[in-house]
Amino acid sequence: MFAKAIKLVLTTLACTMLPSTAGAEMGEANLSLGRDLQELGQTFDSLLTTGALYTLSNAATNNELLIFYTKTDGSLEYKGSKPTGGLGSGPGELYQADPLASQNVIAVTRNTGPSNTFLFTVNAQSNTVSSFRVNADYGLEFVAVVGSGGQFPSSIAIRNDNKVLYVMNAAFDGSVVGFEVMPDGNLRQIPNSFRSLNAGGSQVPPDQNLSPSQVEFTPDGKQLVVTIKDGFEGLVPGVVPTGNGRVLVWNLNRDGVAESSIPVVTETANRVPFGFALTKLPTTNDLILLLTESVAPNEAVSSYKVNADGTLTVISQSVPTFQETICWMVQYNSRYAYGANFFGDSITSYSIDGTDGSMTLLESAAAVSEAADSFPLEMLISGNFLYQLFPGSGTIGAYAIQDADGSLQKVGEYGGLEPTLKVEQGTIPAFSDLGGAAVGLAAVKF
Repeated sequence: MFAKAIKLVLTTLACTMLPSTAGAEMGEANLSLGRDLQELGQTFDSLLTTGALYTLSNAATNNELLIFYTKTDGSLEYKGSKPTGGLGSGPGELYQADPLASQNVIAVTRNTGPSNTFLFTVNAQSNTVSSFRVNADYGLEFVAVVGSGGQFPSSIAIRNDNKVLYVMNAAFDGSVVGFEVMPDGNLRQIPNSFRSLNAGGSQVPPDQNLSPSQVEFTPDGKQLVVTIKDGFEGLVPGVVPTGNGRVLVWNLNRDGVAESSIPVVTETANRVPFGFALTKLPTTNDLILLLTESVAPNEAVSSYKVNADGTLTVISQSVPTFQETICWMVQYNSRYAYGANFFGDSITSYSIDGTDGSMTLLESAAAVSEAADSFPLEMLISGNFLYQLFPGSGTIGAYAIQDADGSLQKVGEYGGLEPTLKVEQGTIPAFSDLGGAAVGLAAVKF
């Protein structure tokens, strides 16, 4: 607040410093002082900037990354866009505001500096992945675009050493494909890394109720985890489930290749598993999977221990949200978890037991968006702030996480996105630009 106040005073002074009527010399001095004050105000503005937030337009004709500066108080400032060199999906055919029906659309390398931080994202219609270097000013420098190794890429993950990236392709049977992250940010496909998901899909774009949802590495980088929604009979008329809701786990070798062609498959405690977060308990080092289960009317979350052989052991089974359609999940310091409720316009919060990974409901509606039908999607935690994408209103919400109890304090909602059209389900054709289709969040802080 102090820095903001100083900047306001300096900017006001700069704007009021006009040439004096006493003479040209005094006028020039005032102009010089005004320029100095403006520069000082810009310096304070840069000091307020702590990093950048990125989201994907996912437009069907010109996919772009949208860039926002993050400030010390958690607020956002829209700065511009950067083409990905590929084509997004446009709005979803069934759920316009959730076109990819996935989590982890954008990924960035971790614990790196301005010279070697890279950002990666998907182009679902083009079947490609784009890579960018993140510059010191958080602008993006295009590196390359490569084939995803499948159809309709919708989720990506980077191993903890920043050397291996996996992309999940969601159409038809689905697949995961591994890439080596080169020192310059290029991607090189890893031989023998392709693995089928056996998702049972039959179309492009994939059915949003059935398709694979997310790919992610365990925190130690030794296992790869994928969720498949599989749908639910009666959830949507005419939808035939492709399974009971599955979590797939592969053990990986040092090169990032799955040791088996067939994953360890666990049917979930509830139906329609969607987004998840992985964490390592501080007391036991156990790997814990925190999973959303989106089936109506029993929306819930479950926690599982991820065992060394890829099997899952249920810890907390189907803890209810009392909200509509929980889909996305993030965790904060292995203490709190937050789930986004697509039709509930809300966030549900949970505590995580640090000894056994069990989950307890804290607040069914820990936060509610300002606009109805905001259709909250993916969330991101950066520092002690939680950010959430609201494609329905074309905004991004910011919340301060209260460390003592996990509650969320609203910072604000910030525009810059094209809102999604609110139309009858199933009326938008595939790969069109009829309304906004923003997806994914990622952050960088140097």
